[in-house]
Amino acid sequence: MRIGFFVSGHGLGHAGRAVPIIDAICQLSFDFMVTVVSSVPARFFESSLAHEVAIVPESIDIGCCSSSDSHGARYSQCR
Repeated sequence: MRIGFFVSGHGLGHAGRAVPIIDAICQLSFDFMVTVVSSVPARFFESSLAHEVAIVPESIDIGCCSSSDSHGARYSQCR
């Protein structure tokens, strides 16, 4: 069975939350082929995951733009 994880590259929070889920699924069976698609650097997943997965470096974010961060700092422009 193939399972794909599409993980937002907007910061590392999404990737950090995905890691234990990916590891838990990989522990269920050796029949799973897991692929992670994300713009998060591959080394983050390689160093964080206890299991080997395929990594596809691809931006999947739809282009949302934040006007401020969670601490209230304002951004003058979005890239």
